[in-house]
Amino acid sequence: MNTVAGYPVRHALSKVADFRKPRGKHRPLVAILALGCVATLCGASSLTAISQLNQQESAALRQLYRQTKDADLRSRCQMILLSADGHGVAGIARRTLFDENSVLSWFDRYEAEGLPGLEDGS
Repeated sequence: MNTVAGYPVRHALSKVADFRKPRGKHRPLVAILALGCVATLCGASSLTAISQLNQQESAALRQLYRQTKDADLRSRCQMILLSADGHGVAGIARRTLFDENSVLSWFDRYEAEGLPGLEDGS
């Protein structure tokens, strides 16, 4: 690929080598880097601000998960929450009964549109 246009940030971040020791790998590096990018774009300038952003998003996802009657929407919320908890794509796909490409597609959609992107199943 010669350009960056249309190239999901998650794919670019997945190319970053993980320098951490095995004991330090509690969360996927891609998730940590993506969270840092989003937080910085939203104006966060400290680790405290970044963690607060994550808590707010997590709370919104958990609330939607509990309140929706749409089983597919609940599964999409669960995908994002499981990823934030450090689960890999294959494990998330098994747990939610979706294929890995669908999980990745919903990650991209959430990254681009946030919660509203999960609500529209089309």
